[in-house]
Order: sequence, then structure tokens, then C-alpha cells
Amino acid sequence: MPKHNTRKRKYLLPGKNLIKGKAEVKTLHLADMVICVNGSILRFERFAFKSCPVLFRGFRKVETSQFTDMKRSSFVRQIYSLLSENVTSTTASRYETLIKYVRWVDDSNDTELIDKDMFHWELIDGFMTWCGRQNSKGLLSRPVWGRHRTNISWLLKQLNRTQDTKRLPKISNVSGHTTPHKSLDIERELKPITKRLFNSYFKLLEHYNAGTMPEKHPLYDKELLELMAQKKG
Repeated sequence: MPKHNTRKRKYLLPGKNLIKGKAEVKTLHLADMVICVNGSILRFERFAFKSCPVLFRGFRKVETSQFTDMKRSSFVRQIYSLLSENVTSTTASRYETLIKYVRWVDDSNDTELIDKDMFHWELIDGFMTWCGRQNSKGLLSRPVWGRHRTNISWLLKQLNRTQDTKRLPKISNVSGHTTPHKSLDIERELKPITKRLFNSYFKLLEHYNAGTMPEKHPLYDKELLELMAQKKG
């Protein structure tokens, strides 16, 4: 009969170099909380300062010491967490609504934080009421007002406050509302403008073909400008 192998099998143990250490958790600084979407750069550090000021002039960052630090880093992290998940084409719109909302909270003399809650219902209701007043004054279009409402509704749902979304004001005729513009008179306005543009084009074309530069732009009319200035006082 064949002899059985009585030796026990040795188990291969991984070496220390194969065992990964605990993952290092890094806290994201407010300045690093940035979302890029559709060519726009959404900087959440703005929410840390009063009235959400613009922090960059071109590629150069503005000195933030001139701004009032509102000591609300937890709030900034909260909204960054909400908007950075599932970034879509509407993320920029939601961001702009939040900028408008926080700026209103900071700048309004009639508002103050309730229980340190930036999204307390009384503040949200006050913001919606303010948007309505701005619309009645002609300072805020109905479509923009409707967009603010839609974005606030989305935010409340993310905060598990679906019941509060039902308390938001109804805004009618949002898609059908248009801003009226006075049309140009064909004989007195449109034709003279078209004629002047064509004349300027051909004069510039002559200089281009000749490799020369005009002393003044063909559209420039000193007498006409002075006449318009006199009419406007």
C-alpha cells in the first residue's frame, strides 16, 4: 500500500511589505473645494466669507484678509458635499442660486440665523418672498425666480425635507414669460444702420487689401456723438 504523506501543508503568509497600512484620510481645505462644469469654475471657498465675494481676478487670487470670515466652514463642506456628488449641467445653476441665497442672508438687515441653521425654513421663505418683490419691481425675471425655486426645492430634498418643498410658493407662467423689447423702425432706424455697416465694411476692406490702417474707424462720427450727447444732457 502507498504510504501517506504525513507532513502538514505550510500556509504562505504575506510579508510585511505586501500588507498595506491604514488609508490616510485627508481633510479637504476650503480653497480646494472646486467643481469644474461646462467651462465654469465653482469655488466653494466664497461661501466662507460674507456676501460670497469673487476670489479671483483672472488667474490671480484676491487677498482674502480683506473679507469678513463668517466662521461657517461646516456649512461650506455641507453644500460642497451635496453639489459635488453627481455633477450635472444644472450644478452651476444650483451653485449660483446658493450664492444668491447666502448673499441675501448676509446682506439683509431683516435676517438672522435661527439655531445656527443657514437653511432654516424662515430664511428660505424670506428669500422666496424677497425674490417675489424683486420680480414685481422688474429687477428679477420670472424665469430666474422660477429657477431659484427649483434649485431650492432640490436642496431641500437632498436634506430630507420633502415636506418643506410643498410650502414653496407656486410661480405661474414661468416658461411663457418673456421680456418685451421694442422693435426697430425699418425706415428710420434699421435701414440707416444697415447702410452704415456696409459702408464701413467696404472702407475697411480697401485698407485691408492695401495693407494700410485707417486714421479713424469708419463707424466713428464725431458730430453724431456730440448730437446724441446733447440730447441726453
